[in-house]
Amino acid sequence: MIIETYSVLLLTTCGAAVACGLYAVHGSVTRLNRLFLAICATLAVWAFGLALTGAARTEEICSVGRRIAPLGWGIIGSLTMHAVLLLTGREGLLKKRWLFFLIYLPAAVSVYAYTVLPLFDRNPDTLVHTEHGWVNISKTDGWDWFYYIYIVLYAAVAVVLLLRWGRHSTSNDEKKQAKIISFSFFFAAVLGYITDVLPVFFHIRFPQVAAIFALVMIFAVGYCINRYHFLQPVAISQNEMILSKSARTNVYLYLGLMLFVGACLLLTDRSFYTGHQNAIPVQVVSGLLVLLGIFLASIEHLRLEDNAKEMLVSLSFALMIPFYTLWFADEGIFIAWSFVFLLMIICLLFNRLIILSTVIVTAFLTQLFAWGYTPPEVIVLSGKYYLDRMGVIAFAAIFAMYVNKIYTTRLQENINHVTMQSIASDISHSFVSSGEMNIDQKLYAALEECGRFIECDRACLVLMNMQTNTVRYAVEWMSEAADLPRGTLSDAIQNIRSEMFRRFQGDEALVLKDTLFLPTEAAEVRAQLLAQGIRALVAVPIRNKGELMGFVGFHAGRPFSMWNLDSIAFVEVVGLILSDAVIKADDEKELNYLAFHDQLTGLPNRTLFKERLSEWIPHAKRDRKMIGVVFLDLDAFKSVNDTLGHGQGDRLLIEVAKALSSSIRDGDTVARFGGDEFILMLSQIASQEELTAIMDRLMKVVQKPILLAEQEFFISVSAGVAVYPQDGDDPEVLLKNADTAMYRAKSEGKGRYVFCSQEIKDEIQAKTQLVNQLYHALEKNQLLLHYQPQIDVATRRIVGMEALARWNLPGRGIVSPTEFIPLAEQTGLIYAIGEWVMREACRQNQLWLGMGCTNLRMAVNVSVQQLRNPKFIPLVKEILQTMELPPNCLELEVTESVANGNTDHIITVLHRLKALGVSISIDDFGTEYSSLSRLKLLPVDRIKMDMQFVHGIEKNNKDRAISKVIINLAKNLKMKVTAEGVETEPQLDFLSQRMCDEVQGFYCYRPMPADEAEALLRETLCTQKENTYSTGL
Repeated sequence: MIIETYSVLLLTTCGAAVACGLYAVHGSVTRLNRLFLAICATLAVWAFGLALTGAARTEEICSVGRRIAPLGWGIIGSLTMHAVLLLTGREGLLKKRWLFFLIYLPAAVSVYAYTVLPLFDRNPDTLVHTEHGWVNISKTDGWDWFYYIYIVLYAAVAVVLLLRWGRHSTSNDEKKQAKIISFSFFFAAVLGYITDVLPVFFHIRFPQVAAIFALVMIFAVGYCINRYHFLQPVAISQNEMILSKSARTNVYLYLGLMLFVGACLLLTDRSFYTGHQNAIPVQVVSGLLVLLGIFLASIEHLRLEDNAKEMLVSLSFALMIPFYTLWFADEGIFIAWSFVFLLMIICLLFNRLIILSTVIVTAFLTQLFAWGYTPPEVIVLSGKYYLDRMGVIAFAAIFAMYVNKIYTTRLQENINHVTMQSIASDISHSFVSSGEMNIDQKLYAALEECGRFIECDRACLVLMNMQTNTVRYAVEWMSEAADLPRGTLSDAIQNIRSEMFRRFQGDEALVLKDTLFLPTEAAEVRAQLLAQGIRALVAVPIRNKGELMGFVGFHAGRPFSMWNLDSIAFVEVVGLILSDAVIKADDEKELNYLAFHDQLTGLPNRTLFKERLSEWIPHAKRDRKMIGVVFLDLDAFKSVNDTLGHGQGDRLLIEVAKALSSSIRDGDTVARFGGDEFILMLSQIASQEELTAIMDRLMKVVQKPILLAEQEFFISVSAGVAVYPQDGDDPEVLLKNADTAMYRAKSEGKGRYVFCSQEIKDEIQAKTQLVNQLYHALEKNQLLLHYQPQIDVATRRIVGMEALARWNLPGRGIVSPTEFIPLAEQTGLIYAIGEWVMREACRQNQLWLGMGCTNLRMAVNVSVQQLRNPKFIPLVKEILQTMELPPNCLELEVTESVANGNTDHIITVLHRLKALGVSISIDDFGTEYSSLSRLKLLPVDRIKMDMQFVHGIEKNNKDRAISKVIINLAKNLKMKVTAEGVETEPQLDFLSQRMCDEVQGFYCYRPMPADEAEALLRETLCTQKENTYSTGL
C-alpha cells in the first residue's frame, strides 16, 4: 500500500509539473517562461524516475528508473539558478560565457556520475527490495558529497538572491512574490533534505520522494502567476473561448456527476455482484471519486480566474489517472486504463492544450510505470501489450490534439475575422470626430491597435513628398517588447523603398514574408534588413485621388507565418481608412491655414495675430515685460498699383512680407491686416529703448529698395506703435491704439513711426464719444441749418443761399461741420444727415419761394459717399416732388475729387442728376488734384473758387494770377464762378473787375439761422420781382 501511494503521488507530480510548465509559457514565451517550463519538465522526469525506481517489479527495471531520475534532479538545480538570476535582474552575468558554463557544470557532472557511469558499471548502485520498495544501500562517496554541496549551495544562493530582490524592489507585488517564492523554495529544500538526504546518514533507507516537495515551489509560482500575473501570462478573451461561462459550468457539473455515478457503480459492482471480500478499499476508492466529483462540480464557483480553474482540473486529472489505473490493475481490471480517452474527449472542449497535454503525459507515463510495476502473475501480459496500450494512447492523443487544433484554429479565425471588423469599425468611427489637432493621437492609437492585434514589432504611417522622395510626415508605434535599432521604419526600409514604390504604382502591396529567403542577389539588402530587425514586412499604399502620397507599413523580427494575420486584406482595409483620415486632416489643415493665414503672403491674418497676442499677454504679465504692437501701412502702395498693375502690387506686398518676416525675432509675429497694412507683435520687450531700437531697424529694413519689373521702388511706410501694458491689456485695444498712432504718423508727414501717447488716446476717446453722440443727434433734433447768402457781383443782390449744417451739442455748443462731417462719413451717418439737410433746405427754400422770392437757388453740399449710394438719385427726385420745389432752385455742391479719375460711376450719377433739372457745382475748386480732361466731361454749372485764393488776392501776385486762371477757365468752359470767403472790399473789387459772377463771404453776410435769413430776404429781395433767385446749400 505504501509503494502504491508513493507511486501515485510521484506520477501526479509528473502531471502537475507538466500542467504548470505549459500554463507558464502559454501566450508568453520569454526566456524566463521557457526556463520555468524546463524546470517543470526536469521535475516530471525526476518524479517519474523515482516512481519507477521504488515500485519496479525487478531490479533491472529499478536500475532503469535510477538512470532516468538524475536527468531530473541533477539538472533542476542549475536551471533554477539560471531562472533566479533572470528573475532578480542579474541577466548581465549570464553574458559571461565562463559563468554560464560554471552554472551548468554541476548539472553535467551529476548526470555523468549517476546516469552515464553506471551504464559502464562504474559507480554502480546496491539495490535491495524492502516493504517500502527498492532502495539503494550504497555507501556515500565523493559523487554524493559533490551533489549535496551543489544542491545546498545553489539553494542557499537562490534564496538569498530572491530575498535581496524583494528587499530592494520598489513594487509591493514584487516584494510579496519574492517572499512567497523564496519561502516555498526553502521549504521544499528542507523537506527534500529530511526525506532524501538526512536518512542516509542514519542508515535509514526508504524510497526517495523529494520530487513531491519540489512541487510546492511549482505551486507557489503558479499562485504568483494567478495572483500577481507573474511571468506575464496572456489571458484568453471571452470571445475566443470555445465554452461560454454557462457551458463551462455545465461541463464541470457533468464531469462531477459522471464521477459520482462511476463511484456508485464501482461500489455496487465490487460489493454485491463480484462478491469482493475487501470492501474497505472499494469504499475508500468510491469515496475519493465522490469527493473528486464534488470538487470538480464546484470549481466554477471558486473566485479564481479561468486559467487557475483549468489548472485545478489538470491537477485533478493528474491525480485521478495514475491512482485509478494502478488500483484497477491491482484488482485485475486491465481495461479500466481506457477511461483516459473519455478525459481526452472532454479536454477537446478547452482552448488551452494544458489539460489535454496533462492527460496525455500522465496517461503515457502511467502506462510506462504500470509496465515496470504490475506483476505478470496477475494476468499474463507481455511488454508488447503495454506497448500496444501506449501506442493506442499516442494515436488517440495525436488525434485529439489534431481535432482540438482544427477546432481552436477555426474558432480563432472566426474570432480574428470578427476582431478585424471590430478594429476597422472602431478606427473608422474614431476618425469621424478627428481633426488636425488630434490626428497624431488618433493615428498612433490606430497603429497601436492594429500592431498589437497582428502581433508585429512596429507599425507606421508615412507621407512622402514624391517629387523630392523625402518624408514629410510620419507617425510610428513600436511594441514595448521589440528590441529595435533607432530610426523610423521609413529609414529602415530605405534600401527597398524604390521597389516598394514600383509595386505601389501597379496597385500592389509589398509583402516580404521572410527576409531569410531573399535571393542571393539581394544578400546586401537582406543583411541590412536583418540588421534593422526586419524579418517580415507588409506595406500598403496611401493614395489621394489616385496619386501616391505614402504608405502604411508593419514589420516584425519574426517571419510572416508567426503573425496573427492570415492575409493582407485587413492591412489594406486599415490603409484605406487611414488614408481617408489623413486626406481629411490635410484638407482640414489647408482650410485652417486659409482661415488663419493670408493667401497672398502666407503670413498670419488678423484672427491668428489676435490669438497669438492673447497668448503672449499673460506671459508678459508674469515676466513683467512689455509687448509692442506695430500697425504698419505702405504710403505709396496705390501708386504702384496704378503704375505697374495689381500683379506687381501683389509682388510688392510679398517682398515686404518677406522683409518683415526675416527681420523679426523668435517669438515675434508679423501678420497682414489687409490691403497694404501689416501688424507686428514684438514680444518680451524689456524697455522703451529696446523697442525704439527694434523699430528703427524695422523701418530701415522695409524702406530698402525693392526690384519690381526691373525697376527699383523705394517704399515709404508709416507705423504706429502701442505698448502693453500702458496702452492696453486687450488685443483689440492695443490694435486700435496702434492704428490711431499710425494715422498720426501719416498726418505728420509719413515715412515715420509714432508711439501711442496719452494725448492721442485722449483724442481718440473724445472722437469716440463724439461719434456716439452723433448717432443720437438726429433723433434728439440737435442738428440745425444756417444759411449764407450768395451775391450777384453785378447787381449786388442775393441770388442764392448755401445751407450749412450745424450741430448744437448740449454742454458744448455749436460743433463745426469740419469736425463732425468727416466722422459722419466714416461711420455711414452721412447718408441720414445728408438726407435731413437736403430735405430741410428744400423745405425752407419752398417757404421762401412762397413768400415771392422767385428762383432763389439753394446750395446743398453732397459727399462722394452719397453719390455712390444707388438710392441717392431716387431720394433727390422724391424730395423735389414732395416739397414741390422746382429743380432749378436746387444746386448740389460736390468736391473737386470727383474729377480726379476715380470712377466713371460718379460722372454717370452727375449726368442723371443733371437730367432731373438740378444744377451742379464744384466746391473748393483748386485745392485738390484734378484732371482737366475729366473736368470737361462733368455736367458742371458752377465752379466755387476756394477761399485761400480769395484771401491771397491782397497779399501776392500768385494768388491773383491763380484767381484769374480759375475765372478764365470757367468762362471758357461755359461755367459760372462763385468766389468763397470774400471778407474785404478790395477782394470784391478785384473779383468784380475779373468778371467773377458771384461772391460769398463775411464781407457780404455771415451764415445765419433761418429766421434771420427770412427777415433779410423780406427786406432786400421780396419786393423785386425781376430778380432771379437761386438756391444753394
